[in-house]
Amino acid sequence: MGRAGIHWNEQAATLHFFIDITERKEAEDALRESRVFMQDILDSVPNEIAVLDHAGIIVMVNEAWRQFSTQNSRQAGRSEPNTGVGTSYLDVCSCAPGAPADPTADMAHNGIRSVLDGRLPTFSQEYPCDGPQQERWFTMTVTPLGGGRRGAVVVHSDISERKRIEEQIRKLAYYDSLTQLANRRLLHDRLALAQAASKRNGEYGALLLLDLDNFKPLNDEHGHAVGDLLLIEVAHRLSRSVRAVDTVARLGGDEFVVVLGGLDADQDVSRLEALAIAEKIRQAL
Repeated sequence: MGRAGIHWNEQAATLHFFIDITERKEAEDALRESRVFMQDILDSVPNEIAVLDHAGIIVMVNEAWRQFSTQNSRQAGRSEPNTGVGTSYLDVCSCAPGAPADPTADMAHNGIRSVLDGRLPTFSQEYPCDGPQQERWFTMTVTPLGGGRRGAVVVHSDISERKRIEEQIRKLAYYDSLTQLANRRLLHDRLALAQAASKRNGEYGALLLLDLDNFKPLNDEHGHAVGDLLLIEVAHRLSRSVRAVDTVARLGGDEFVVVLGGLDADQDVSRLEALAIAEKIRQAL
């Protein structure tokens, strides 16, 4: 309802009028319900989600995003800065002035910016996140908004379990399951690298082959469990007796190999260096 002052027959009067705004109210209610419905959908997704406008400003986040921001904040009980609605998410991916360069953050910033500008159809990146209890791994995926709208949706997915499984598979492929030493496959790779480095640098290397005396009788008399403990202890002592550039591998049973690299360029001197390491190993065992 509205009113306005008018003159009617040279007399002042007040005109009262009514405007039907039912359609507008229905549209406002529909828009409000649509936003609530959209927020409910986002909150039902376990991945962390943020919606950005064309400038990289956060316009909407889901509950998982808010919880993650609070749980990983450097301020207990409060969300991490620049992660809430109304702040620039691009600032999160930018290094502070004077801070050391962060290639991961730079790549994320450039990727998000490229999607917002239409130079990339989508962007994805894996990155580690140091939480308060353990390191976790995430995949960040950035896709443009649909419907001709300018902006993007950022989704972070926890891939820590996948990374742990991949690491377990890598260890099974390249490391001995009992002693955690290099296995035959990794030994071949390390030996090839040592040979290439020796040729490139003009330095000598050496290969030490070891086995344990009377291991089989001990294993038969006291059982495989005791034999395994002995092999593990031998592996520890071998690893402590060599340099960081050397490789200790288990061929199988009680047979071990040590690859020595980066010895002296003089053959006689390098022989003495290899013998010194071999004696150190003998004394350790």
